[in-house]
Amino acid sequence: MVPLCLHGVDPISFFKIDEYSKKVRAEFDKGNLFEDLISRYFLENEHKLRLFCLPKRPEEIEKDERVESSKLNALSAALTQQEKESIIQETYQLKEYQEKPQDQSVLPTLSIRDIERQIEFVDFDKSFILNKVKCSWFQQPTNGITYVRIKANLKNLPERHRMFVPMFRELLANIGTKNYRYDAFNDKLLNCTNGLEVSVDKYAYSEDHTDIHDRNEQLLLQVGFLDRNVDEAFECLSEILSTPNFDEPDNISDLIRMESVNKA
Repeated sequence: MVPLCLHGVDPISFFKIDEYSKKVRAEFDKGNLFEDLISRYFLENEHKLRLFCLPKRPEEIEKDERVESSKLNALSAALTQQEKESIIQETYQLKEYQEKPQDQSVLPTLSIRDIERQIEFVDFDKSFILNKVKCSWFQQPTNGITYVRIKANLKNLPERHRMFVPMFRELLANIGTKNYRYDAFNDKLLNCTNGLEVSVDKYAYSEDHTDIHDRNEQLLLQVGFLDRNVDEAFECLSEILSTPNFDEPDNISDLIRMESVNKA
């Protein structure tokens, strides 16, 4: 919308998708849509740019050649005859190597036989925080980066609240908290993490997976951060999980409006 305002165009026109689509279809049916555009912006357009490319003057070309020749003569004088012959020989060898067909058998390849038929399970440790929150710890080579995934089971969520889950998922990562406005909290979060990602994880609940209606849902929050930022990252997680602030009408309104445009 900002570019439209800067160039004197109605910024609300950005949202008039249906109106402009109907106008384009109508003009196309008349057969003069592209004809008018070509005539206006190409054939009758008086705005022109003339670009001149002039070669260097002869004396400048000669000067460049003298400088290059001086450099080559100085380099040649510093080399012994044996070094010169070695350079010539290496040049021939390089040319021969470059023109020789490459051996494609040395390239790394992957075939179906290289994939293990059995699932490879990763070892992990389990523990409980406050004797009730189950945690799984995976030790992996992640170059000093910690990834945290938090799951909240939605199985017992009242049916009257389920209709709000998609909106809650879209808004949670873009709102403020009790102690921070949404913009200040976003800066604080991005200063120590890669941002908060919120999604809904769905999977079959029955063990035999035969009942397609028996499904479980979990709200999934994911965040990554450098190991040295662990304290700041968990401070942000504690803020957004314990004191999310949905009482910022202007921000909520903007978020809903942007999401509606994306859906459209």
